[in-house]
Amino acid sequence: MLSSPSYPMPQTRTASPLGERCRLVDLAAQKAAASLLAELAEGVATTDGMLAHLPIDLRQGRPDSYTRHIAYADPHGRYTIAYLI
Repeated sequence: MLSSPSYPMPQTRTASPLGERCRLVDLAAQKAAASLLAELAEGVATTDGMLAHLPIDLRQGRPDSYTRHIAYADPHGRYTIAYLI
């Protein structure tokens, strides 16, 4: 699960000798998640023309709901890119 201002990553609070190491790993994970979210936000802002990759017959919306078309699913299960019409 990625961290965001609304859903921060849980902090590890442990009195073990590894407490400081856990804190450092938590901090690194938070920084990585924040960086990933920032890069994704920038990339999403530049998706002009992406509908050109979706066949015309799949571009039709529905008046009562949206339609979803999977454009790509990462073979390692890390992410999926979908069109929401």
